[in-house]
Amino acid sequence: MKRLKFSQLINLEIQLLKDAEADPLEIRLRDREIGRKLHDSGSSITGLFLHWLKLAGGENARKPGDMYNTGMHLLAYILFFSGLATGLSAGSAVLHFDGTQPVNIVNFLALFLGVQFLTYLLFLLNCLPERIKKTLPFLGDFYDFLRQIALLISQSSSRILDRIGAEQTHLFFERLQRIRLRHKLYLNIEKWLLIRLSQTFSLAFNLGALLICLYLIVFSDLAFAWNTTLDLPDKSFHRLTTMVSQPWHKIMPEAVPDLALVEKTRFSRLEGTYLNAPKNKRAADLNSPGDWWPFLILALFFYGFLPRLIIYCFSLWRFHANLQKVSLKTVHFAALYERLIMPLVQTRAGSSENIDSQSRKLKDDSTVANKAAAEVCKIILWGEPQLPVDQIQALVYKRFGCENYTTLEAGTFESRKDDLTLQQLAKVTGKNELVLILVESWETPGKAIYHFVQRLREQLPEKQ
Repeated sequence: MKRLKFSQLINLEIQLLKDAEADPLEIRLRDREIGRKLHDSGSSITGLFLHWLKLAGGENARKPGDMYNTGMHLLAYILFFSGLATGLSAGSAVLHFDGTQPVNIVNFLALFLGVQFLTYLLFLLNCLPERIKKTLPFLGDFYDFLRQIALLISQSSSRILDRIGAEQTHLFFERLQRIRLRHKLYLNIEKWLLIRLSQTFSLAFNLGALLICLYLIVFSDLAFAWNTTLDLPDKSFHRLTTMVSQPWHKIMPEAVPDLALVEKTRFSRLEGTYLNAPKNKRAADLNSPGDWWPFLILALFFYGFLPRLIIYCFSLWRFHANLQKVSLKTVHFAALYERLIMPLVQTRAGSSENIDSQSRKLKDDSTVANKAAAEVCKIILWGEPQLPVDQIQALVYKRFGCENYTTLEAGTFESRKDDLTLQQLAKVTGKNELVLILVESWETPGKAIYHFVQRLREQLPEKQ
């Protein structure tokens, strides 16, 4: 089965939104003509829809999904090179050595390990379920900001590179927002896309820091020391460095600082010397201040670069996994498939004047075919019926005799309306209440309505 790209999914959804706003008969005629052309193609459903997209939307037309994809690529490049420059600058600043004051290891560990541990915690919190995240303040604000920046870059690149007008660009991305809100699965796709973008910056930051550290260690003469205002004993700092060295202590034991190195490299800024240095000497061992570099490089690799690489790959995998979960068997895709393969059937309908007169006649007619023992009627309008609501209510009164109506919607482009409708129907007690589902004629029931009816039966009373 051919895999669907994110840009192709956006293009399909936006084309379906455009078709929903057009004349239904014209859309049926167009799609049936396309279906005849693709009849012998032997493509899968995905391939059939992609061929339909080319013919329906114009093969050479610039698609919204492609514009969004271009914006995402531009943002990824911006974040990568910004992260690389930031990492190079931060590493150069922390490892600055002018010969008077050695490089403080505590500053190095605080910046490249401490700050990153905080960002790891924020990442884990953002992976929590939505109901828990809503109780925590400011959580997700960064990804909301990143989303707005991504949309801004996508819109700007579309207007500059593709020379598309502001009005058309605004329409494209307004429809994109409607798609985003329509299905929870799309929110998961977007979430992992934004996480991957943020990790692009973080990965580049650690790469830049790692490169500048290696460069300065190889091509300059650095001296390292440790000091802090806290009254921290040498043994306590040695335990800290030993704990940090756990990921590599077996494969590279020489990169684990021993207690002797910790004692020799404790520095006093007030006196300007190493504390344990002999008289008239600045350091106890001239080689000791440089022996910290393997520990620092491995700490940056194991706690910075490697975790970022793992999170980046994980977010990429989750992005594609959620993308493959998107079903092409929803009510809208099923309707498209039927328009492509089923023979076109047209029925003659009366004019709007006749429809209005029929509606008035139904309202005025006091004869009821089947008086129901129900006082309240819940009418579920499946899809987008063409009849006015008042005519539907008149028909229901004619058939069931219910005068108290509540109209609900389901099966539309916004799947959250299904959930809202089911929540309202959960209040049905079964006493003097009738639930009706009205579906347009000539529409073959698909999996979407079957699934909706199943959920509805679970919520309604047993004898409803």
